[in-house]
Formats: sequence, structure tokens, C-alpha cells
Amino acid sequence: MGPTGGSMRHKLLISFIDGLLIIFLMAGCGYHFTGGGDLPGNVQVLSIPVFRNLTTETGLEAKLTNDVIFEMTRMGRQITTDPDRADAVLHGVIRQIQIETITRSTGQIASERRATIFADLKLVDKDGKNLWRRNALQATETYQVSDSFEVTGANKKSALEKAAETLSQKINRALTANF
Repeated sequence: MGPTGGSMRHKLLISFIDGLLIIFLMAGCGYHFTGGGDLPGNVQVLSIPVFRNLTTETGLEAKLTNDVIFEMTRMGRQITTDPDRADAVLHGVIRQIQIETITRSTGQIASERRATIFADLKLVDKDGKNLWRRNALQATETYQVSDSFEVTGANKKSALEKAAETLSQKINRALTANF
């Protein structure tokens, strides 16, 4: 014998009210998600030029810069391409790509590798004052190694693109934490 429609509605209503209560309690005690705060120095309009790339991975600077711009825009930040119209400029340098073998199939043959991107960032206002700086922010992604050089290369590229997306989110959270 299943529950009646009335008792099922009552249970759903109680669950809904419990959910609302949890939300209100979290809001009331100051709980919040990181990465949604203000930018340092009350920056309202931000310029993000293409990051410098000190690695041999061609195009990674454009990918990471675009991902950071996307993430900032998604979070409601005003972005301009003209640094003269911005309150501050976010500069980035991709310092290093580290590739490590993490799994071997047989003997010395790699089957899985980890790609890590390291980047330094700084936020500078119109007067050249450093508002914020973080060195060696990093993001990691794994990829499969294949017998085919082309397939392994494509897997590595895909892993670096995913790592760039993750790094852009970390940059946003780090930039807006505690402000």
C-alpha cells in the first residue's frame, strides 16, 4: 500500500521548508561562496591584456587569457580592451608547464601523464600601484598516452586547455577572496 497523495505532499512541503531554513541559516551566519567578492582597490572596470607565455606551448597564452576574461565576465565584472578606460590591469605570465608521468603500463612505457600550468599574476591600478599579486598559481589535468604521437599530442593539448579553464576559475577566486 503506497502513501496517499496528501501525506506525500506534506512530506514534500516539510522537505522544502527544511531546505529554505538551511539556506536562510547559511545566509544569516555570513556563509558565502568564495570568488564572488569585490576586486581589490574597489576596481570596477578591468583590462586583461594577453598573458605572456614563457613556455613552448604555442597558443596557451590566448587560451588562458580568454578563459580568464570569460570567467570574469561570467561573474559580472566589467572588462575593457582599452587599459586607459580601466581602473586596473590584470597582467599574467605563464611561467611553466610541467609534464609528469603518473602511470606506466609495462616497464618504462608511460600510459598516463599529468600536465600542470604555473602562472604569476598581478593587478595594477592606473597609477602603477600593485593592488594584488599571486605567484605560482597552478592547475593540473591528466591525459592518456597513446602509441600514436599525434593522439598523445592531442590529448596533451586537451588537458592543457582544461587546466587553463580550471586555472581561470582559481584566478577569479584568488582575486576576489577577502575583498
